[in-house]
Amino acid sequence: MTLSPRLDDARVAAVVGAHTQPKPHAAEEIDQMVRLALARGAETVTIGHSDDPHSAAAAKAFATAWRNQGGFVFDSIEWPDAAASWMREARNLVRFYPDLYVLGGAPAGLAQMIRRLIWSTNWAAASTIGFASAAAPTLHRLAGIQHLDGLTGATANGGTWRIDGAELAQIHPERDV
Repeated sequence: MTLSPRLDDARVAAVVGAHTQPKPHAAEEIDQMVRLALARGAETVTIGHSDDPHSAAAAKAFATAWRNQGGFVFDSIEWPDAAASWMREARNLVRFYPDLYVLGGAPAGLAQMIRRLIWSTNWAAASTIGFASAAAPTLHRLAGIQHLDGLTGATANGGTWRIDGAELAQIHPERDV
């Protein structure tokens, strides 16, 4: 039998608890995501998000803002919080080799997706920016923060965060890129 990166549903429920869905994403967060992508020199992105309404809306808002800056979106990949493996979604996310990945979503599904990306693709956390929802400690516990070194993202109020080693660092807006 082959090992799988998929987490047991009981373990996910024990870690996530009642905090299953991300909050609505503010314009300041979307604007900072665009600034982070531009600061990285990205021209192309692939967006991945869970299928909850707030994550879908944030992905759409980012895609619009990114295109308005002259950027190109290869694809926007949506996944469910519960699935057999997330393999199809992971392969679709990495198939175009974008300059940058943009990820967000509910902790349970995003953690499962990240684990599938780590296990089965050439994805790297350092080539990814995340919405505020990707800074959730529950996500880091489920995905394994040691696998997320270099993952950077925007806070809900337009600040930034970054995972350095096994630590989540908050960066204040006045020191942003």
